[in-house]
Amino acid sequence: MQNRPNVIFPSEFKEFSLALATPFEYQYRDFVATFAFFDSEGKQLEPEEVSASWSPKLGGSFRYLKAGETGAQSEVIKPITLNAPARSVFVEVSPWRKKDKDLARSIQESLLIAVKDDELGLTWTRRIKN
Repeated sequence: MQNRPNVIFPSEFKEFSLALATPFEYQYRDFVATFAFFDSEGKQLEPEEVSASWSPKLGGSFRYLKAGETGAQSEVIKPITLNAPARSVFVEVSPWRKKDKDLARSIQESLLIAVKDDELGLTWTRRIKN
């Protein structure tokens, strides 16, 4: 897992989700998304501050990707809440049951990362910068 973010937002957030801009055919648990969240000063949040499972094998917090609806932009993970505000995140999609690295890369390129800033009442959506 990287120790620096690949998506930065204009304000702090405490709610996070992923959606796909393009639908792909796969089943639940075929792919896993791992996350590392960082505060405004670049310090990584601790695993207990993130409402997702944590795995030493994966090196971070994670969620299995849910199968998306064909032809629809839909959330592919259960939303994650944070106990401390973050300003940036590192997200990576990897094969899990389905050992297809090319499809994992295509899914990652299609990800829309949405965060919610309750203080400002705004939702920000970004794509991963490679």
